Amino acid sequence: MRSAKAVVVLWSPRSVVSRWVRAEATVAYRNKTLMPVMIEPCERPVMFELTQTAELGHWQGAADDPTWRSFVQDVQSLVGKSNKAQDTPAPDMPPSKPAADRSEMAEIALLPFADLSTDKDQQSFIDGLNEEIRDGMTTVARTAQVDGKGISAPYRLEGSVRGSAERLRVTVKLVQSSDGKQLWSKSFDGARQDELAFQEQIASTIEAQIRSHIFKAEVVRLQNIPDGHHSALDYVLKSIALITNLDTKSIKLALEYAGKAIALNPHNAVAHAVAARHYSMLYLETGDWNPDEVYRSALDHASKAMHGAEQDSNTLQFLFMAMASLGGDLDPLEAMAERLLTKTPNNSSLLVTMGAIKALQGKKTAESRMCLDTAIRLNPNWEGDIYVLAMQMACHFELGEFALAAERANEIIFRRENFTIAQMVAAASYAHLEEMDAARKALAQIRPEMKLNKLLVWFRDTDTREMLRSGLKLAGANI
Repeated sequence: MRSAKAVVVLWSPRSVVSRWVRAEATVAYRNKTLMPVMIEPCERPVMFELTQTAELGHWQGAADDPTWRSFVQDVQSLVGKSNKAQDTPAPDMPPSKPAADRSEMAEIALLPFADLSTDKDQQSFIDGLNEEIRDGMTTVARTAQVDGKGISAPYRLEGSVRGSAERLRVTVKLVQSSDGKQLWSKSFDGARQDELAFQEQIASTIEAQIRSHIFKAEVVRLQNIPDGHHSALDYVLKSIALITNLDTKSIKLALEYAGKAIALNPHNAVAHAVAARHYSMLYLETGDWNPDEVYRSALDHASKAMHGAEQDSNTLQFLFMAMASLGGDLDPLEAMAERLLTKTPNNSSLLVTMGAIKALQGKKTAESRMCLDTAIRLNPNWEGDIYVLAMQMACHFELGEFALAAERANEIIFRRENFTIAQMVAAASYAHLEEMDAARKALAQIRPEMKLNKLLVWFRDTDTREMLRSGLKLAGANI
């Protein structure tokens, strides 16, 4: 099966609980040969939930059925692509666009898990678990080789496995190599009869949860590096750390850091995406700069970040933030997110970005909520995150759930007082609820330099945008 050019997996209530079907589907997924088909209603395994799946439960064998013909064409396309890839030699020339630079990611050493069971018989499980973790780590950090020379990576992931006749317990720790400080830990208990699903659960949780802990540790590390000794990654992190500060001074400093990262590595896609994000925020304000030049700068950096967004969820996230503020087309970003999710379906950050894209496009609130709920299930730290709250607020407002939209907006404003779009939604929601004192109070919180007309583009759906505009007018805004 590993040499097959296409592997068709039929999902049904019986197949989803079969460890053999799940194992074969996992191998095909890793080999990029998976062609899943839903033949009966069922809940797919977590890692396949967002993989595009043909719905053939209705099919009765008709050769001219549109869904069947589309599926056959997809299989033929995959097989044909595989043949072409094998038969056509690679061109002897550099790519037109540089790939995402993984050297600009933090490095982590994956230590072999210790077998603490009495009979020392867990090696097969440990080998499979290590493979799952290593596969999932590609979007989080570079993985370092561990040899007899010691650990040079600044972080290490280590753990242990204990087992009984029926149960397994796995403990995992993220440790800072320099001082042994434990940054994160978690224990997992699972049934031995479904080892594959247990390994998948552990790997997906690690992938979802350690990213933020590494980022926080990296920001702390930067404080001890003297000026002039920073890498491009250091400057990117310093710029990202200021992304929640919405005042003009912080935005300009963040742009300075992003510029230094780009000077060190002109092809650093995430640096360009972060720069685009900060320029887009500057564009929404009134100040001593030319708004047309700021707009062009934002689009220029966004264009240079585009190739990296096709491969890296962090770049995609910041690129989306920029394009959302600039009124840019979100369809290409949604397509990129879908492709990335087929490779890393348990990337909670990517799921949040996909949920955000769908939340702002209009008429996709159910899909947005599914993405956000899945991200929170994978990584509970997303619960209550301002970014997630903003997208939940957008969904409530689009559906006309003004009380809930105002509640989410107030949660955001309480934690970040200059979050203008939340203040706008709060004012409009209260106005539509005919609570005019609250509406005027929310409107009065908005900084006078903010350009409300430009912020309307945050909502792509024209009906939702008009609902926001009319609510702001009722609250007394000149818009």
